[in-house]
Amino acid sequence: MLGLAGLLLPTLGPVSMSVFLYSHIGGRIKLLAPFDTLNHISLAFHKGILVKDGRALERLVDVDTVLFDKTGTLTHEQPEIKQIFCCQSYSEHEILTYAAAAERKFNHPIAKAIVQQAKAFNLELPDIEDAKYQLGYGITVKIENQIIRVGSIRFITMEGIAIPKRIEEFQTHSHNNGHSLVLVAIDNQVGGALEIQPQLREAIQETITQLRQQGIKQIAIVSGDNANYK
Repeated sequence: MLGLAGLLLPTLGPVSMSVFLYSHIGGRIKLLAPFDTLNHISLAFHKGILVKDGRALERLVDVDTVLFDKTGTLTHEQPEIKQIFCCQSYSEHEILTYAAAAERKFNHPIAKAIVQQAKAFNLELPDIEDAKYQLGYGITVKIENQIIRVGSIRFITMEGIAIPKRIEEFQTHSHNNGHSLVLVAIDNQVGGALEIQPQLREAIQETITQLRQQGIKQIAIVSGDNANYK
């Protein structure tokens, strides 16, 4: 290529010689490869995938482990109520009413799931007279001269309320299935619990299967939600 370019210089001039040199396959690769990488990064971005730089794409062939977040990735952001467990002669509708009344002013996914289930049963929610929310634990409200506490088993225990043996067994079973539990206490006794179940995204099973077929050896969930979720 250099020899032929040298012959073109005195006959066709330096511009033609430069065009001839840049027509070499190596030159085209140097120009087109970065554009191709940029195009793939753009395509990934439009599908909601953030790629830091082109080197990440180039090294994808060496990846043998994929880590997933759970909520919002493997599952929909909002879970659903799978089951309502009652004790102390309370009914499912009573437990759900108390829980929804306490949670209806909050926007976190579990609160939305509880309120949505109450609406599905056309339950009339009473007004709350007072509310005290403890971040990460639960909420205490006053409804018709009753103190209602809604939250985790840790929250109910911190409030000095005994956890019935049946509720402890129900929680163990629920956690083993990757679900979580929201307890409802009326005054100073546990009246029941709501089992919260994540909603898997429709394409997750197909995605996992495709990853296995492409040689991904390790697939794991990185989540602070539940260590037993599989």
